[in-house]
Amino acid sequence: MTALAPFKGLSVVDLSQGIAGPYCAQLLGLQGAEVVKVEPLEGDWLRPLGTPGRAMSALFAAFNRGKRSLAVDLKADAGRAVVAELAARADVLVENFRPGVTDRLGVGYDAVAKANPGIVYVSVTGYGQRGPASGRPATDTILQAHLGMAHFNRDRDGSPRKVPVFPIDVATGMYAAQAASGALYERLRARAEGGEGRGRHLDVSLLQSAAAFQAGRILEYHLEQGNPPAEQASPVGLYPAADGAVAITTLRDSDFAALATALGLEALIDDPRFRRLAERITNHEGLDEAISAATARRTVADLLAALEAADVSAAAVRDYAAALADGALDEAGVVSWFEQPELGRLPAVSPPATDAASLPYPAAPRLGEHTGELLRAMGRSEDELRELTATGAVAIG
Repeated sequence: MTALAPFKGLSVVDLSQGIAGPYCAQLLGLQGAEVVKVEPLEGDWLRPLGTPGRAMSALFAAFNRGKRSLAVDLKADAGRAVVAELAARADVLVENFRPGVTDRLGVGYDAVAKANPGIVYVSVTGYGQRGPASGRPATDTILQAHLGMAHFNRDRDGSPRKVPVFPIDVATGMYAAQAASGALYERLRARAEGGEGRGRHLDVSLLQSAAAFQAGRILEYHLEQGNPPAEQASPVGLYPAADGAVAITTLRDSDFAALATALGLEALIDDPRFRRLAERITNHEGLDEAISAATARRTVADLLAALEAADVSAAAVRDYAAALADGALDEAGVVSWFEQPELGRLPAVSPPATDAASLPYPAAPRLGEHTGELLRAMGRSEDELRELTATGAVAIG
């Protein structure tokens, strides 16, 4: 099947660092856009995070595939001129500086839109462009705490804890890419109707993304006056096995009956504590104890075979290595493999309806890897390139 590439021919300038902004730009790249990652001379701060001594962090490689890297000093006049020229030709610009910083650097929305009225300018911030908190720094962990996620994700001792896979950053990147896609379509439609087809400034914050990501929980918390049920359904959760653990989900009464039968717990089906969903939610702790006692006596393979035969939704609790080893993700097109020069052969996970194998540059770039190539394409001579490098306005990796 041919990869979906609706943004083929479009240009994206990625001035952002970390995860949220870069993921937005990468999503546009996965749909065909050409993405230039503009980095400070010391590089995106995400590059060195993680295992000490690696030339590039796994997170940087994951969220910057397919981009070209231009290393530039935005504090230098010549560096700002290069970026302003790129922005004047771009369809989308993504940045995640604190509000006001890009204006001081001469690449804020007003300046860019004056030269390029069609620009879709995506500003990713912690708390938005306005308000008393707008200048505050924010991270995924901070917003998990600030917007309730850590409060609800408690351990067995009742202590709040964060989710370790950056859900707010990733959600923000997805929301930003969706908003940019909508703005690009709006621009295209206006031009098709004979209008100018201007772009717009999109304000995308981790704050709003964290709230949107938890919209159901927030609404439920309000309706229940701060006392929402611990479970939306029961039994649902992770249960021990003799050699591991399994995840089980039941939503309807018929699901529960099938589960109880598969586990040899038929007596629970007509137990007044568990007969209906509302009763199972109320008494979920006792029900979980009974199910855990039954699952703990059987192996994972035995449990999965029995539950599959009963059409009960279940899965083994596995680590990433086990998930990749069985080949199912490769066969489903979820994972493809690529060579990252600094790290070796790596799995690339693409979002639905995209194909990482179609990226023009399969790996994440070295810092400044494409500086020379990009400047030459912009018409800079070799003498100009040497001067820009000698003065520290740009760096070639």
